[in-house]
Amino acid sequence: HRQQGGGRMLMQHALAHYDYLKLNADATNQKLIDFYWHLGFKTESVLENYYAIDKDALRMVWRKPRESTPVKA
Repeated sequence: HRQQGGGRMLMQHALAHYDYLKLNADATNQKLIDFYWHLGFKTESVLENYYAIDKDALRMVWRKPRESTPVKA
C-alpha cells in the first residue's frame, strides 16, 4: 500500500488540527525520515538503543508555522 498517499493524507489531517507534534522514527528508515522531513518535521534528538541494542530512533518534532502579521507603520 505504499506510494498511494494514505499516510500523507493522515499526517496532513493531524497537522491541520494540532500546533505541535512529536514522534519517534526508526533511524535506519531513510524513506520514513524523508517523508516526515518533507512534512516539516525536524530531528530533535537521537534516542540510542530505543528499539533494541544498536537500534536507534530519531525524535522528530513539528510546530505549526506562525502566521505573519503585517507591521503597522
